[in-house]
Amino acid sequence: MNVFRQASAIKLSIEELKVVLQVPSSIAGEALFDKARVFFDNRQLKFIVVTCGSEGAVLLESTGG
Repeated sequence: MNVFRQASAIKLSIEELKVVLQVPSSIAGEALFDKARVFFDNRQLKFIVVTCGSEGAVLLESTGG
């Protein structure tokens, strides 16, 4: 699974997702963005982006600390 290709497909990097979604300090959250449902888990700094593509659910992990 090519995580970077999927990130490119939604036109945003992980850091950009953090900024646009304004990830809160809560444990977990959910937001709708650009026709994709984004689930984020702040405890493990990762995003699960569910798109309508054949890839299905794709896990995007933060590169930051």
